[in-house]
Parts: sequence; structure tokens; C-alpha cells
Amino acid sequence: MLLAGTAGIGKTFFARYFMWRLLHPDGSEVKTPLETILYRSTQDEWSLFHKGKIYLIREISWILSTPTGLNILNRKDAWMICDGYPPPNFPKCSILVVTSPGQMQAEQRHSTNRFKKGTICTVYLPPWAPEEVLIAAKEAYNLDESDKVELELRYTK
Repeated sequence: MLLAGTAGIGKTFFARYFMWRLLHPDGSEVKTPLETILYRSTQDEWSLFHKGKIYLIREISWILSTPTGLNILNRKDAWMICDGYPPPNFPKCSILVVTSPGQMQAEQRHSTNRFKKGTICTVYLPPWAPEEVLIAAKEAYNLDESDKVELELRYTK
């Protein structure tokens, strides 16, 4: 699955919420907690959640090029969640990539395009409308109508 959109639209928040849902089943959409999630929160920072433990991964190529790493990930009940772009080689588990296509280097774009060709679902998030920004600001920060002018000025800069 590929989720793309402009910076600040909420892709990272969605990726973290998605991971939380995989680890906290609701009984209907997610029946049981997953044993394995490989998550990249920044360009070079990976975390492996496996059987209730968290491992920090210094070199992703180690996981993706060893039989042990591939045995952990090449399963139906494993997920890889990449915030940014996928690694050049990816396992056969379910994968979510959240990305801002306009902010990638050439190598990152190549990896993402290769991933996109094989994905069954691509979602593009449109930029927020000014009205949506105001609603979110009201809900998140308890802003009122007097702050509307300042928000509109920030939005149009």
C-alpha cells in the first residue's frame, strides 16, 4: 500500500496510528496482535517489533539479506511500515509506504517507483483546504473565530 501526499498532510500520524492498530486489535478489522512489524520513522532509523520485544536496527540490509531476517518478515502476519520511502529490496510481507514524492532524492524515487508498480493500493492525499485547517486548529488547540484571520494569513503565505 502506498500513501502519498504533501508535507504536513498527516501521513506520519497515519503510519503511527496504523501501527498502533496492528498492535492493538479491535476484534473486527484486526483480529489478533501481529508478532512482527518493521518500522522506519526517519531516513535511517528502523525498529523491529517482534514477539513483544523492540529491537533497534542499525543496518536494514542485514535484516533483508539474511535468512533469519527474511524468515521473520516473509510472512502473512508481518508488516513493514516505511515513513519516507521503501528500502531498495523489500520482503514478501505486507508493506505500507507513506511518502511525499516531491521531496525525494533520485535513489529514493527509484525505490518508491519500483514499489509502486507492485502495490495493489495507492492513495494520494489532497492538500488541506483552509476550512479544514481551521476545523483542525479549533479541535486540536481550542482556537476560536478571533484566530481565523491569523490562520488564514499563515495558510496563504
